Amino acid sequence: MKTIQAFLVLSVLELVLLGLNAHAQNSCAYTFQSNNKGKTFEFCVSSSGNIVEITANGVKQLSTSGVSGYTVEIQSEFGGGCGTDYGFLGNTGWDRPARVTQPNGPGTLPIMVLNDMVPYHLAETITQTAATNTIQVKMTVSSEVGRGVNPAYVTITRVADFDANNALNNWLDHSLIRSWAYNQDGVIAMLYPSNFVAAEFEQAGVVANPKAGFDFCNIPDAATPYFGDGAAYARTFFTLQPQGKKSVTFAYQIF
Repeated sequence: MKTIQAFLVLSVLELVLLGLNAHAQNSCAYTFQSNNKGKTFEFCVSSSGNIVEITANGVKQLSTSGVSGYTVEIQSEFGGGCGTDYGFLGNTGWDRPARVTQPNGPGTLPIMVLNDMVPYHLAETITQTAATNTIQVKMTVSSEVGRGVNPAYVTITRVADFDANNALNNWLDHSLIRSWAYNQDGVIAMLYPSNFVAAEFEQAGVVANPKAGFDFCNIPDAATPYFGDGAAYARTFFTLQPQGKKSVTFAYQIF
């Protein structure tokens, strides 16, 4: 009986610790503020290198309570898989925890985020253009597979659970490569690939009710225009040769 009780206590403790760790992944670890012509812009990055909050002129446009993150899927004969970071809904598929650094010192940009899916590696560089309320995330995938073998196929998807003007329910829509959330007061929060020269295919869409959970490696499409608690996504696809390296950049922008 004592053994069963001890097991139950340990199980509960493990669940509590897991919950605290998941919450921490969706909390602000690095915060950046800027001011342009009297208008303020602020965003923050989690301890695992995920963009989890955006505020413009004191109003939240993306919140830590949402489901924002990314999926990197690598199809290869030599490893690969599906690596994700969606805060409290999961950070999975990587060989070890992300390493987050600030090469120019604490409190400065860029932020560098490194993840491994050996023999492939993901390097993210997070920067900001204050004049246009834009955050850029450059995502570089490299291969250490030996030459003379088949290439890998890489799909990168970023998801932003926007709450335009701090409203849980928004209208969401998309074009071929851009997706956005908006409401009646004219505020628009947009996600799109800003540099995709290396990509062979681009796509955008909307996820319905992301807080209920969804398949990170097979992200579902909602019919648009969509009204409700939804998230915007943007996606790129490219072929990666052995010993190769390719980058695409995604932008989060508030209008």
